[in-house]
Amino acid sequence: MLKTEWEVQARLTPLKNTVDIYITRDLDGRNMEVLLPDDTAKTIDRSAILSKEEEAGLIFAQLPRQLVGQLVQELSDMGIKTDSDSKVHGLYEAQSKHLNDMRKLALKEKYNE
Repeated sequence: MLKTEWEVQARLTPLKNTVDIYITRDLDGRNMEVLLPDDTAKTIDRSAILSKEEEAGLIFAQLPRQLVGQLVQELSDMGIKTDSDSKVHGLYEAQSKHLNDMRKLALKEKYNE
């Protein structure tokens, strides 16, 4: 059985102004496992059509939308970064190196004249 790593999925529920958090992993392409708040997991057939009640029972956590930003900030303060944070940091480093190289070239040309 092929098991992938756990993934977090967040879904905005506009009418309730909440964010539903799901933690899932693929088992074999046809079935997935859903982590529940009581630290158990439930296997779900991906092709199954779930009722609203069944889907609600798969929510790991439900947060008011305004708390999500605070949660992200707390995680960042703990040193936990998102993929976006890493990409932005990588771009910044690349631009800094490029600018340093350009400064060196400009100074070299200035003094070689």
